[in-house]
Amino acid sequence: MDPALDELVDAVESGSVELADTMLRDGAVCPPTVHLLSKHLVQPYLGSVATRPFRRRADAAAAIAGLGQLPAVATATRLVVVWEYGDLCTALDLPDEREGGGFPRGLVVLDADLSEHVVRWHPFALHADGSGRPKPRWGPVVRHPGVWLPEPVAELLAVWRELRRGDIATARAELEADGFVVTWAAASVVNPRG
Repeated sequence: MDPALDELVDAVESGSVELADTMLRDGAVCPPTVHLLSKHLVQPYLGSVATRPFRRRADAAAAIAGLGQLPAVATATRLVVVWEYGDLCTALDLPDEREGGGFPRGLVVLDADLSEHVVRWHPFALHADGSGRPKPRWGPVVRHPGVWLPEPVAELLAVWRELRRGDIATARAELEADGFVVTWAAASVVNPRG
């Protein structure tokens, strides 16, 4: 990992947890999202891609793996991938992990460079607040270097690590036409639309 980007990764993680907290209070979960960083640029945060809407099983897997396309063309050198664990496991139709069914609830923040990765696990439990709305209670963060990843997430990393040649504007347009949400950082030099 590149220590020069560690502070930026921490900021992306913090912002992702804040967004997840807000969305959970509204009864929703954040879509799986990848944040693109490049150590070769003065402004290293390039932007993000949130997945398109998807159906369960194969379509969910294809949508997650598709998140690796733009980072590959933009030659990002580090990614931060964020998803809610239980929601993604359900969408992928993975076998239940708990006795009685279900999955642990937690926000996964995957920090990856071109050769390794670390998962930052943010567990939470939902409780009703005074108004009956869900309120997340966050547990302690746990770091897991090199831990197992769901197959579509591993494929996302494999697609990105190929560092494909291509036109960034075309790749972005194709993703957006498929329903992915691409957001470029304002000062990003790879932003083809200014």
